[in-house]
Amino acid sequence: MNDAKKEGGMGREYKRWLIAKGNVFNPSGAAIVKLLEKLRKEKWISDPPGGASWPKVPNPLEAAWLDDPNRSDLVLRWTPLRSPLAEGKVLDLQIHRGEDFIYPDFDSIGALESDCACGEDLAFTWDEDELPSPFGRATGIFTECSECSRTFDPAKFEATVTDPHTGKKTSVRGGAAHRFAIVVVTPFAEGATAAAFDPDFIALCEAEFGRNFYEIGAIG
Repeated sequence: MNDAKKEGGMGREYKRWLIAKGNVFNPSGAAIVKLLEKLRKEKWISDPPGGASWPKVPNPLEAAWLDDPNRSDLVLRWTPLRSPLAEGKVLDLQIHRGEDFIYPDFDSIGALESDCACGEDLAFTWDEDELPSPFGRATGIFTECSECSRTFDPAKFEATVTDPHTGKKTSVRGGAAHRFAIVVVTPFAEGATAAAFDPDFIALCEAEFGRNFYEIGAIG
């Protein structure tokens, strides 16, 4: 697994995921481009993505490039112009999209059941020597069972998520499983309070995709 210092070259970080309810949402390249145009128009981000986007991103960013099967696992990254969080400075605004389900690997995010109805365990890890996880600290869950071809539905299960600031535990349907998420990274300071996404930022995403989102945070 990657550790937080390898990801950011700093000390501990606070990461927060904005995940579509139902957990299976995986937007097309055209839908992502449309979202980015809206984020630029409202001055949340500049153009183009930068930093450690994976793979290297062309400018302009086009739907056909995003939809190439060779880029089914994708990370886009910006230093935002406006903080997507209601409070605090954000170092990175990232878009994660995966061929299979991505599951953040942090102590405060409880494990999610990953067995298919046939009994096959669909969980997997990236090979750090051959193909490291582009998503940082994460494991994966296959979207389809190789044994029986059933489609896995994370929302059938619940995981215990602990608020890293207060210690409050919540049972969350689908846990932190996602194929698409908007992720922010910010420095963690001892004694800091939880920083939620800006309601205006959430409203923009929900309006663009026509679905509701929920948030999960972790310190690493």
